[in-house]
Amino acid sequence: MKIAHFSDTHLGFAAYDAADPASGVNRRELDFYGAFLRAIDGILEARPDAVIHAGDLYDSVRPANRAIAVCMEGFAKLSRAGIPAVVVAGNHEAPRIRTTGSILRALGALPHVFPVFDAEYRAIDLGRLVVHGVSDAPSDAELEASLAKVKAVPGKLNVLAAHGGLRRESGQIESGEYNEHLFPPELLGGLSDLDYIALGHYHRHMQVTPNAWYCGSTERTSFSQASYTPGFVIVELPGGAPKHHAIEVRAMQSFPTIDARGLAARDVLDAIARTLRSEKLDGILGRIIVENLSSSARDGLDPKALRELTQAGMHFEWDFRIRDEERRTASAGLAIRPLEKEFEEFMKEAKIDGGRKRMLELGLDYLARVRAEEEPHED
Repeated sequence: MKIAHFSDTHLGFAAYDAADPASGVNRRELDFYGAFLRAIDGILEARPDAVIHAGDLYDSVRPANRAIAVCMEGFAKLSRAGIPAVVVAGNHEAPRIRTTGSILRALGALPHVFPVFDAEYRAIDLGRLVVHGVSDAPSDAELEASLAKVKAVPGKLNVLAAHGGLRRESGQIESGEYNEHLFPPELLGGLSDLDYIALGHYHRHMQVTPNAWYCGSTERTSFSQASYTPGFVIVELPGGAPKHHAIEVRAMQSFPTIDARGLAARDVLDAIARTLRSEKLDGILGRIIVENLSSSARDGLDPKALRELTQAGMHFEWDFRIRDEERRTASAGLAIRPLEKEFEEFMKEAKIDGGRKRMLELGLDYLARVRAEEEPHED
């Protein structure tokens, strides 16, 4: 049997202040919808016998209407093709409070689509294949209890679909999210009799046990993933190794670090211009690190000149790092100031398009209220 495995589509994800001129929708949000639909089309072209989505279908517990519409459109294509699809809840769409309900329930209205949510374990019999779906859960203990229920069905191909990181001696595989869960290695190791374990959560395609793989995400959510290749995998069972299929996404590039030691602001701008000159910047997401800057050079960098250098890109992130000796000197002279004063200084530098004065007033008002509550009162 041929199985398609994809995950971490994060429908509804949005970032950066960049709107699509035609629709007004955040451009990164549209990127994630496009990547999801291209993955669906690629899977249909591969003509698998079953499809597994291993969690984080949505980016939030309460996705926007657009995200729900795109999701239903994609899975409706699989449904019309008669290809069964199993979708397990990941930590992004699994509510912490059960009474919230799960948006994945709506997928169950489509023929051949089997959502697994609300911290449940569900064995889905698809004839020659049994898919053991394990939903994300509010706690590690509940997740481990569901995994402990997984038992291979004799005489059939058995696949586990689950979402989470992995604890192991050589280092944890995790995303650093506050609500993520990590599988104990002995639990996955004890499932060596399964034909394949389809994992979601980690955004890079990689093998973690002889029969367990992360398929990776369909789009990148941060520059820490710039080197990852978004896509989906196809695996032929029994015995086949998953083959990764890349999909087209917006280019994300971290440029070589620029050493600014001894350079004035004008020289730093020239070094940035040389770094970017030979690159194709149209529509990309870019990041540039400039290290060993002097404070005077940092203060002298012209924001307008920086924008002009990168205006062809969709978004650029700047990481300006003051040289260590200046940081140490500055730290040694720091004084603890009232929180209100710190907030005022922060607001002077904050990048805010409008409403700065009102935001400052609200912040100072909240701080004053908290201070009043904390001060002792006489009876």
